[in-house]
Amino acid sequence: MNSAERSLLHQALLSRRDAIADRWYKAIAPISHVLHSVSEVHRHLDEWTEEAIALLFTEPFEHGRAEAIGASLARLHYLEPETLGRTQEVLAQQFTEGLPVEQAVELQPPVAALLGGVATGFLQQARETTLAEQEQVRGAIAAEVGRMKEALWRSRDELEQRVEERTAELATANEQLKREITERVRAGERIRQRNKELSAVSDIARAVNHSLDLQNTLEVGIREILKTVGGQAGCILLLKDKSPRWVIKAQQGINQELLERLDEAVRGNGSWPVEGEPWSDLLALWSISDEIKKVMRRAGFRAFDVLPLQSRVDMLGMVVLTSREEGLLGLQSIEALMIIAEQLGTAVKNAQLYQEAQRELAERVRAEAAL
Repeated sequence: MNSAERSLLHQALLSRRDAIADRWYKAIAPISHVLHSVSEVHRHLDEWTEEAIALLFTEPFEHGRAEAIGASLARLHYLEPETLGRTQEVLAQQFTEGLPVEQAVELQPPVAALLGGVATGFLQQARETTLAEQEQVRGAIAAEVGRMKEALWRSRDELEQRVEERTAELATANEQLKREITERVRAGERIRQRNKELSAVSDIARAVNHSLDLQNTLEVGIREILKTVGGQAGCILLLKDKSPRWVIKAQQGINQELLERLDEAVRGNGSWPVEGEPWSDLLALWSISDEIKKVMRRAGFRAFDVLPLQSRVDMLGMVVLTSREEGLLGLQSIEALMIIAEQLGTAVKNAQLYQEAQRELAERVRAEAAL
């Protein structure tokens, strides 16, 4: 597009600002309860939508401004990971909906960069907010422990006069104190684990959301997931052309023998399990042959886990992870694993849409040239 066409497209998107912001609000409003009025939230979304539209036409692209939009959303206390997913879905759809193919294709790179920056800023701010809340919890723990100590000292004064009478009560109070302190410590551990998971999700989001090349996205995705969860090998399988056939598209750490056996198994495999099946049962549903298990054991692998790979509306494939150790692969939170798979699924879907748009554009050019 020349400068005049870009200017017209910019104005067209600005004219849809309020509608885009309204769709954005309706998508995220049911997820979290925030201490702001509807009008105030709408005002912020209007401002961020206008800023996002301006970024699409800024060269070079300013990633810091995109990250600031995501951070601002998290500062409103929309901290649920689903908020990020719905935000990316609305913006990706609304910024290209109804546009001619040429304009939609040209907007794909800045839209992808915008969504990646929003994800990075959102996840970083969510982590900082969680850390701040952790400090509040620690302060509350310290204050409560202090109050308990004071109560204990008062009890000790009374025990000088009624030692035998108060011995049982003191033992009960001490036991209760131990339980409460232990519970507080466990709460702190859960918060630290959550911070670790958010950090891992942020790292993978940054790695896969900065490219529209499908193969590169898949290779970066399997590498980053294995690094995060501590697996030794894995691969990504996609559904071929929306059919029930599987195709291995990216792998790391799998020897040639195992890769060939795996490819033989998936080529004749049936369709994806019915909706609603627990993801932890996918291994059984997939029915990997005994021969492949023997090959895996000879290669030294003991654990085998599967993640569904999907965007919000489409089932795309699966991520297969293996480890030489029994049990879960490193990161044990199912929620974090599903968020990671959702981030990768969104990135894969964006890359697929970009490739499809490129093909459509190439076909149109060829058709017009034939005329």
